[in-house]
Amino acid sequence: MQYEPECELLCIDTNKTSTAEVDRFSEESYVQCFIGGMSINLQYNKQYKKYIGSAAGLEFSTDGPKIY
Repeated sequence: MQYEPECELLCIDTNKTSTAEVDRFSEESYVQCFIGGMSINLQYNKQYKKYIGSAAGLEFSTDGPKIY
């Protein structure tokens, strides 16, 4: 499976979106990404159909990288 090396990451607490570098990805399971030198692990949530995780006391979500 091929996927984009970046994804849009939303900080739920601040409502700001940034581009994050995708390190590891498993569709509908998890995504690990890096932003600002910080690693964020997000798990897939079937109810919201998004990947959700937290780091540095903040909560993040993403649709994950585009798959092709």
